[in-house]
Amino acid sequence: MRAWRHDIFRTTAGQQKGQTVIPIFLPKTGIRPTPTRLIVVLFCVIFAGYISGCSRTPTSIPEELSGKYITDHPGYEDQYFELSSDHIIMGFADGMLKYYDVIKVEKEIVDPKTLYTVLCANESEGEEFNFAFFVDAAVEGIINFKNKPQVSWKKQGAQTAYNDNSDI
Repeated sequence: MRAWRHDIFRTTAGQQKGQTVIPIFLPKTGIRPTPTRLIVVLFCVIFAGYISGCSRTPTSIPEELSGKYITDHPGYEDQYFELSSDHIIMGFADGMLKYYDVIKVEKEIVDPKTLYTVLCANESEGEEFNFAFFVDAAVEGIINFKNKPQVSWKKQGAQTAYNDNSDI
């Protein structure tokens, strides 16, 4: 019985009454940070970074689309465009050429065709635009622009060489 009376004078922290008790301060949330929670938070941040890295849009045109395209549609006979993995060249009837660098490529399936939207830029002229076209998997080598679907552009056999004279 004596031990029982002795225990009623103890505090829950194991201190005798009258002793100075150093309080343990909790953060404002009232929750002590634990290594487990820290590990879970770090894992979630790393996983989110991994997922966002995997969903980056491609920055090049697919290799199977590379080549020179021409049409016999009235008004476009002497014009062409050439696709490469990192640039687009447009050739006009008066012999003028325009070169554009590929910035971003988006691909969207619009049954039964695939819509490619290519963000292009010509830094020397300060131009930037979207080059949008449809590719039909059933008809190989044919491209139709999104804004002029009635004009079909046919891929030519050999791709012309692009030389920007950067090695001179």
